[in-house]
Amino acid sequence: FGVTHEALLRRWPRAEEWSKNNRRLLEARSELQKAANRWEKEGRRKDHLLNPGRPLIDALEASRATNVPMTEEESDFLKQSNRQRLLNIRLRRAAISSLFILSVSAGLMAVVAIRSQAEAVLQRNIVSRSTAFVIGEIADRLDPTADMKLIEKMSITALESCRSIETTDASLDELVNCSRA
Repeated sequence: FGVTHEALLRRWPRAEEWSKNNRRLLEARSELQKAANRWEKEGRRKDHLLNPGRPLIDALEASRATNVPMTEEESDFLKQSNRQRLLNIRLRRAAISSLFILSVSAGLMAVVAIRSQAEAVLQRNIVSRSTAFVIGEIADRLDPTADMKLIEKMSITALESCRSIETTDASLDELVNCSRA
């Protein structure tokens, strides 16, 4: 009679599937008991909790599916393992969010820096053009018989100002005015 039952169970696909699932749950429950005992023996340290993923999923499934009640130690162990998993998820999300915010901030700062640089170049060009114009006008109106020390100081200042002009960005009038100085 026992052999017939066994043969029937092996040939019946649904019974075979139930047997495999039950075996897997019983193995997971056994692993849960061993891990909980080791956790308790080691002083309930976090590094002895179940790893997230298959070990924890199997243990949670086994605790729900089997009719054998869990001990308080096993229940605490499972709760702490699940809490640690949730904490790790929150920490990972916070790290990813922080990296995203830092990346966006860095991108925005780069855009601001590029715009500021373009504005600085524009302002420098405006000042250079104005300086070159003023130098040209002064050079035209200076009386060569006037105070030579004043003319010398103005010429030195004009030359220093002309050196700062970018020849690639300067207009022809700017270069002519600087050369007159």
